Amino acid sequence: MWNLFKKNRPIEYRVKETTLIKKHFGFLFEQGFSIIHTEPPESFNNWLIDLQSDFLRIQFAEDRGELIIRLGPQKATTGWHGSHLWQFQILIFYLTKNFEVSKKHLFTKKMDEAATYFQEYYPKIQEIMKSESFNELEANLEKSRSILLQLKLEEM
Repeated sequence: MWNLFKKNRPIEYRVKETTLIKKHFGFLFEQGFSIIHTEPPESFNNWLIDLQSDFLRIQFAEDRGELIIRLGPQKATTGWHGSHLWQFQILIFYLTKNFEVSKKHLFTKKMDEAATYFQEYYPKIQEIMKSESFNELEANLEKSRSILLQLKLEEM
């Protein structure tokens, strides 16, 4: 029964969250993004919404109260276990090579703050997603993720 429900749910299942995303990230919709996938609430009232443009996929999720934004190419898969999606913080670290800057942008629970951070870096992210080969970009992002993880562990 649950699987049947998941297959037949409307795209904008999460009305409150899609409204907030449209309010704070409206510039994405102006640039051709649309909602392509949502997930029904799970435990802890988690939610997930995927947007897509002609070349980019952006996933917004809340997991146990933490707002998470992940980005990837259009071929990235949707859902909680989507492949080829990279956390925004990793992309910031890749762009800035600065741990303090990426740490500053650990997402808040506030959608408006997240939108401000996102809008600041979105043009650069858009540029690398369009210009670099996907395999090269993924290799570079994986290196950045490993370095960032090591820096976080050293800080503890």
